[in-house]
Amino acid sequence: MELVTLPAKRILWQIQNENRAHCSVGWIRTAERARFAHFSLPIRPPLSLVVVTSRTALPRLGGFKSLRQLMADPQLRLGVSEGFSYGEELDRRIAGMGKAVVPSNQPPIDQLRLLASNRFDYTLTDPYDFRWAAGQPGYALQELVRLEFPDMPPGRPRHLMCSHAVSADTLERIDQAIQRIGKGAAP
Repeated sequence: MELVTLPAKRILWQIQNENRAHCSVGWIRTAERARFAHFSLPIRPPLSLVVVTSRTALPRLGGFKSLRQLMADPQLRLGVSEGFSYGEELDRRIAGMGKAVVPSNQPPIDQLRLLASNRFDYTLTDPYDFRWAAGQPGYALQELVRLEFPDMPPGRPRHLMCSHAVSADTLERIDQAIQRIGKGAAP
């Protein structure tokens, strides 16, 4: 077993294309991914994302009453992580935003650093990631503001995502371990 950190797109490519046993932590199950990967029981309960913006961009975002309105404004740039799913509903909305989307190969937690340096106007993040980053040096979170909208889609649970090369026996043992520690719940 080898533990490595890779960009999301690389992980997806490996799970989809390599004939080796791979598992990765913290993925949202989508219909597309279910075609090429196996998923464990949930390892973390659903948690709705929040919008994060910089104090610089806040005056331009502060007047929006809904996420749908915010995402429809072509003048505001949304920073996203390539290969990451924000949940199927948000993924569809993001796909329809055209040039208002600023993709990067940085993981979602690092989108906060890019936002703090004004690479885009806002991003979508997990509240746990925002809270964790608030305590880390170098994130410049004094410059970031969390916004919540009533029409944010419900959160999705996170899973281990494994390639089809992972045996059914191994997947069963993973699920049993999740249940033993009390994290598993039907999706």
